[in-house]
Parts: sequence; C-alpha cells; structure tokens
Amino acid sequence: MKKLFVLVPIILLLSSCNIDIEDGFRNIRTRQLDILTSEESVKIKQMSNDIIDCIKWQDKEALNALFCEQVRSTPDFDKEISEFIEYIKCHSLNWSIIKETAGGGESIEAGKRTAWYVRPEITYLKVVTESDAENWDYSYYSIYYYWQIIDESDKAREGLHYINIELLNISSLFIGNNPFG
Repeated sequence: MKKLFVLVPIILLLSSCNIDIEDGFRNIRTRQLDILTSEESVKIKQMSNDIIDCIKWQDKEALNALFCEQVRSTPDFDKEISEFIEYIKCHSLNWSIIKETAGGGESIEAGKRTAWYVRPEITYLKVVTESDAENWDYSYYSIYYYWQIIDESDKAREGLHYINIELLNISSLFIGNNPFG
C-alpha cells in the first residue's frame, strides 16, 4: 500500500509534464548561437575600437599591423595606409557607433572551427577635423571592413583584408584586397 502512495504522485507528476524533445534541442541550439554571437560581438567591438584608435592617433604602424600578412605584402600597401590616414583629417574623435553584429561565415571540421570571417561596420564616426577657440568643424564617416578571424589553411590570410571608409554622402576610400573579387 505504501508503494502505491509513492507511485501515484510520481505517475501524476510525470503525466502532467509535457516534455518536448524538439524544444530541448532548439533551446540548446539557441544557447550555442547566443555564445557564438556573444563571442563574435566581443571580437568585433575590439577590432572596431582598434581601427578607431588608429584613426584617432593617426597611427599608420598600428593600422598596418591589423591587416593580414597577405595584404601587407602587396605592392604599395604602405602608400594605401598613408592615404587612409590622410583621408581622415582627425584632430580628435568626437563620437562613434559600432555595430557589434556582422555578416560572415565559418567552416567547422571535426568539431573545430577552421575558418571564420566577418564583415562588420562602424556605422557612424564623428571626428573633429579642425578646431580653434571659436570654430569646430566635424566630419562624419562610416567604415566597413572584412576580417578573417581564423584561417587554418593559410595563416597569412588571418587579419583585415580591407577597409572601406566613406565620408558620408561625399566620397569614399578603399584599402586592401577584397577576397570576393
């Protein structure tokens, strides 16, 4: 009789639970995507801030170092870096908006990420181009870039491949190599 009293509540409890295995798998995939998105967001924010710092400090060497070895070794790349720094006449940074998500892709083999790229953007960059006691001049830019985060087949491709910067509604400048043609 005691066994029956113990079994009845357990049977009632189990029969009232609606266990949906498909939902369980969906929740696991959602958590995996959240982790990937979070990791990607942190990486994008850091790289975008590194690019912004290069602009703010007019640092050609640091900007050069962000690019992959394959792009850095192209003829006239140092000239492109100089043109990029000159294109942005930044006396100081005023404000920026970084979009922390991006289009991109990855390859996974045997459970290991072997390739991973993103194409993020800094949607808005406001810089002071000239200032004196009475006048402040601003320029507004948007920046798009291609970043190969991982490439196990060719480590020389890891890093930035290009930056496209646009002086909003006026002109743009492209440096690097577009891997898509």
